[in-house]
Amino acid sequence: MNKTQLIYLLERYTEKHDEKETVSLILSFLTRTESMPVQHSHGHLTGSAWLVNPRRDKAFLVHHAKLDLWVQPGGHLEEGEEVVDASRRECMEETGINEIRLLDEDIFDIDIHLFPERMGNEAHTHFDIRFLFEAESENGFEISDESHDGGWFALGDIDRLNDSESISRMVRKTRLPGPGS
Repeated sequence: MNKTQLIYLLERYTEKHDEKETVSLILSFLTRTESMPVQHSHGHLTGSAWLVNPRRDKAFLVHHAKLDLWVQPGGHLEEGEEVVDASRRECMEETGINEIRLLDEDIFDIDIHLFPERMGNEAHTHFDIRFLFEAESENGFEISDESHDGGWFALGDIDRLNDSESISRMVRKTRLPGPGS
């Protein structure tokens, strides 16, 4: 997926989801850069995985060490890497779960959030593109050193860990009939 394909997927996303303003901001960011913005002083693309179990009644969250928040696995793109591949790689690295499958090639969710200033790095914006993945099972995970903790959580319990609209929206989308159901 190159920048043109990502723009196409974002435009398709607006056909299904009422998040036109967020899509517009991401598209504006993409059009201001010549190539895929892996690193940029004001912000960059990130890829995340909303990882669900086979029954789709649980999602995997990690307790992010730098942010001190429960969030979905995800992170920065490496040079030349596609967003969906970064989402998969970050998920496997952060959870230790390698048996995952992409449920839909369309974007599952998007978000824009400010990553705070930390250890000499100035505050910057993450333009997060999220894909829906399913783990083969709930067994055998190993949390990376980027997180304090992690695990499978029932969808109904996730708001006790993180009640942000960003996370709540993905929980709601998981409950809808959709790809791979």
